[in-house]
Amino acid sequence: MLYLLPILSANMSQPAADFRVVSVDRRETFAGKLGRRVTQTLVAERDGKRYEIKFGRSHTAIRNSTKSYSAGDVISVGGFDWGTSVKEIG
Repeated sequence: MLYLLPILSANMSQPAADFRVVSVDRRETFAGKLGRRVTQTLVAERDGKRYEIKFGRSHTAIRNSTKSYSAGDVISVGGFDWGTSVKEIG
């Protein structure tokens, strides 16, 4: 008999936090059939502190996988997004 038990019973996601984007570093490289590989690093502010937000690689040929950000945008980062990291820089 097969028993299925939930592996994670606790909510692992963190509440979303709103950041105001100060600057954007977007790099694109050729990735063959996948279009262009995009990596983005944002410098954002929240509560008077600056944070560096790095998004994992995504490809332009995959629908809805990339979003362009610009200075002044307000973004919400929270939960678990594979390849996304937030680090305080000052």
